Amino acid sequence: MRSDPTDDLIGPAGTAVVVEGSADLVNWLPVWTNAFTSALNFNDLQSGAFSTRSYRARLP
Repeated sequence: MRSDPTDDLIGPAGTAVVVEGSADLVNWLPVWTNAFTSALNFNDLQSGAFSTRSYRARLP
């Protein structure tokens, strides 16, 4: 059984963050966007559709 990946992100309040996902580390697509108010908990519910998946967080 595969569990969904989760991670906590921390940044300055009011700053937006985009989490991107990639199956090949070349092509990246946005998975999740939010603004920091406190620590954010990221959870990719679609991760089961991929045999491997990597993530990165960036400022828009």
